[in-house]
This record gives sequence, structure tokens and C-alpha cells, in this order.
Amino acid sequence: GASALLVAKAYGVKIIAIDIQDHKLELAKRLGATYTLHAHRDDILQRIYDFTDGAGVDYSIEASGARTSMELAYASVNKDRGVTVLAGNLKKGEKICIDPFDLLFGKILTGTGEHTTRPEKDFPQYAEMYLEGKLDLEKLITHRYHLEEINEAFLQLEQGNVCRAIIDFRL
Repeated sequence: GASALLVAKAYGVKIIAIDIQDHKLELAKRLGATYTLHAHRDDILQRIYDFTDGAGVDYSIEASGARTSMELAYASVNKDRGVTVLAGNLKKGEKICIDPFDLLFGKILTGTGEHTTRPEKDFPQYAEMYLEGKLDLEKLITHRYHLEEINEAFLQLEQGNVCRAIIDFRL
């Protein structure tokens, strides 16, 4: 989610970041989110419709892999042209519930993964954006660890306390 937010910011679009952890919402603000919403404290759909004058967002990227957030991401996009991208994933066999009627009007639901990356095109584009100062990748780094702290780094990552970590391999 943070990487998608950073790229969206580079393109100058308005961004609504949603999470259940305050420290991740603070990070989203630092990365350039226009609005932040707490999934347990805010009426997410109502706030999104308020921000978009009732239309819904044009694009929604779901990166947590949680069923309710996937369904919410789909519900939040404009029914005539909205695109929902599922970057997170449920456990194999788990399902989400959507209203397929919206698909008849042009709403799009898709996934992302290795098959959607075009390294020969995407990587040079991101590198150029970085070199031009449009993509501040350093903002993603929230923690730095020495090699002997790698177990702690993994623990913090699993607990959702780390966005991106750097492991220093120097002795």
C-alpha cells in the first residue's frame, strides 16, 4: 500500500489512505495522502462519498489482504468507471462478496502480481521518477537493523510495525 501511495503521489492525484493502525496513517500522511481514515473509527464509505461528492473514487488499491477491506475497496469505486486492484491476498479458498451488478456498468475488479509487472518498461520508469526527485523512496524506509537484529526485524514486520526495513550486512 505504501508503495502504491508513493507512486500515486508522484502522479499528483488525491489519495485517501485507510488503515486500522494510527502509526500507518501517520506514515501515509508523510508519504502524501490527502486524507486518512481509520477503518475502525470512521464510516469509510460515507467519508469517501463525502470527499468525492457522492461519486466514489476512480481507483482503489487494496493491499492488506483482508476480506472486509477488499469488499470496501470495491464498494468505494465509481460504479460507471471505477477500478479496484487487489494487491493483497486472502488465504487460498477464502472468498469475498461483491455485487456483480456493478460490473455491468463498467466497474472493474482485478488483481496484481508478478504477471502484471513489466520490468522492461516499469523499472526504467520508476528509476527515472526517482532520479527526477518525483519518487522519494527513502520515505518508505521506517527502520534500519544490523544483521544480528534480523529476527527482530522479521518480528516487527509480521506485527505490522515496519513499512520497509534496511538490513545492514556490514560486520
